[in-house]
Amino acid sequence: APIVALQVEMLQSSLSEFLCALADGAEYEPDFASGYGVAVSLAVPPFPLTIQKFSTDDFVLQNEEISFTSDITKDDLTHICFQEVSKRDGPEGEPLYYWAGPLGLGMHLTSAADTLSEAQKAAYRLIDKIVLPIEFYRTDLGDRVKDKDLSLLKKLDLL
Repeated sequence: APIVALQVEMLQSSLSEFLCALADGAEYEPDFASGYGVAVSLAVPPFPLTIQKFSTDDFVLQNEEISFTSDITKDDLTHICFQEVSKRDGPEGEPLYYWAGPLGLGMHLTSAADTLSEAQKAAYRLIDKIVLPIEFYRTDLGDRVKDKDLSLLKKLDLL
């Protein structure tokens, strides 16, 4: 889920320590980054149809390689939470990514920054580095918070 990807993005504590404490039932106070985070889900057809409404013939990008622009970095890849994607070794050992699931929900892209506008821009810049023949995602994530809810939260002294 995108919220889990975003929580991992914002987590400053060790994820393995947090999960071990959670499994042991031990008290643990995770440390999260201050600022704002955004998670954008990148999908392809047949999403958002349910499994009962389509056949495997409807899956447009079945086993299609996911390409990236030449300026993608290893750090950029840490902000991508792959879902219906398989990772394989390329001819020279470099990772190659392929669409592998039937639902079309391929990945969640996350970013964090000091301001909501910066976090939004970083997430959408990352999407621009992914090359797909067909893709869709929401372009308004965080707008309502930025335009309305943020001032209300500050007015109520919750931020």
